[in-house]
Amino acid sequence: FLNAFPQASNGLYLKAVIAFNGFRKSQEAEALLRQVIASNAADTKARRLLAVLEWVHGDTEAFVRDMKLVLEADPLDGQAHYYMGRYLLEHESLTPAREHLELALKLRPKDYRVHADLARLEEEQGHAVEAERHYRTAIELSGKPSADPILVSSYAALLIRQKRCPAAAQILDAAVAAPEPPVAVLHMAG
Repeated sequence: FLNAFPQASNGLYLKAVIAFNGFRKSQEAEALLRQVIASNAADTKARRLLAVLEWVHGDTEAFVRDMKLVLEADPLDGQAHYYMGRYLLEHESLTPAREHLELALKLRPKDYRVHADLARLEEEQGHAVEAERHYRTAIELSGKPSADPILVSSYAALLIRQKRCPAAAQILDAAVAAPEPPVAVLHMAG
């Protein structure tokens, strides 16, 4: 496709995705995404991925600017709301983080990552029951207990803080029994 249409936006976007996801060449992916946006400024999926790469590289101003452009162009972009909510959660802007994450949940109800970040938010705000509900849903949606070691260890930590060690041990035991248990889970289980 790129041989026939070397400057086609779709081909450049796919090449950027492959460069980042397949080979972890984020600089190359970012350059390709900038080419896509230069030829089509309205391409929200390219701008969204570019924003995420900018965040990964520590350019938070560019991340916020580009993510706002995505959300202005498509207010129902569930992934953009998820990333913005996660960013705001990490920067302790809890009220706007909640707004974005709750909208992301409405748009992407089966995305375990949204539930996991809502669990973190509920924990930050002292809502243990709601946090546990989101952790359980996230683990269920992720497909298996060891799918995301941060998720499993965060849920177990919540249970330990509540002095519910047997429940935490049960979750950790299931994760440790996986063929290649993640180090974070082994550490928490220990």
